[in-house]
Amino acid sequence: MTEEQFKQHMEIMGEILDSVQSIEDTLYDANLKEHQKKVEWNLWEIHNLAKIKFKGSENRPSRDAERGTQESEEESSES
Repeated sequence: MTEEQFKQHMEIMGEILDSVQSIEDTLYDANLKEHQKKVEWNLWEIHNLAKIKFKGSENRPSRDAERGTQESEEESSES
């Protein structure tokens, strides 16, 4: 390895070290507990929205009650 190649390797290693230090600083500066609370809250909201979309809100009648009404309406319209 020539002296020029050695200098190039040392420059590259210095750049890698700077990148790793930047990542490390970012992780240490991050408030992981606060971030975790936000993620949990967002997941809970998504869960509730999905539950309402597929099951309906608690104020709605059950699906069986709705189906019974539709069947009786169809029978009366056919007659």
